[in-house]
Amino acid sequence: MSDEMQMERPKTKVLVFKLGGDWDYNVTFQQTFQKQKIQTDDRPLDTLTTAIQNVVTRALNYFKLYEVLATFDSITFGDTDDGEGKFSIVLSIKPRENQYIWIKSSVSNISREIVLDKNNFDDVPAFLERNELNEAVNVLEEEIKKYALGERLQKELPLESESENDFDLSNQMDLSFNEDNLSDGEVISVDFTKESATVR
Repeated sequence: MSDEMQMERPKTKVLVFKLGGDWDYNVTFQQTFQKQKIQTDDRPLDTLTTAIQNVVTRALNYFKLYEVLATFDSITFGDTDDGEGKFSIVLSIKPRENQYIWIKSSVSNISREIVLDKNNFDDVPAFLERNELNEAVNVLEEEIKKYALGERLQKELPLESESENDFDLSNQMDLSFNEDNLSDGEVISVDFTKESATVR
């Protein structure tokens, strides 16, 4: 692809990526001023599943959750009024006290700023875990874009544009999650995603 063609490609911004529900993979993204949604059972490339696994690992470190079983549910991207990038993430966690239940755990409005020492550009110790999570999220975001735009094991994806009445950027700026609004069906399925996106 020529440089000119690459420049003409619309910029893709991921808004929401969720595993599970009626479809295994759910991506809401924006190109220019059009918001689109992909819902599919198509299997992703290994690079996406690896990126999911890395985010779960880094998130558990950042949340100080150790020796637990966790699966990835969803991630939402957005910006504050001053343009600072933030994201919210939902994991399903199996507590050590009860191995028969999954508890949804969410953390909202995590800053995407990577804090480095101004003298040597090393990670600031107090921000090390968040920096590592942000680096993993950056990789995941790029892999989600690739998946949405066709880099996957199966080529065909049902692509639907949301109506203009549903298009409201202000809704995407609210990064909070309410666990009461999440259904049990949003936990990823055992046959595939538990193996590739579960971290103990």
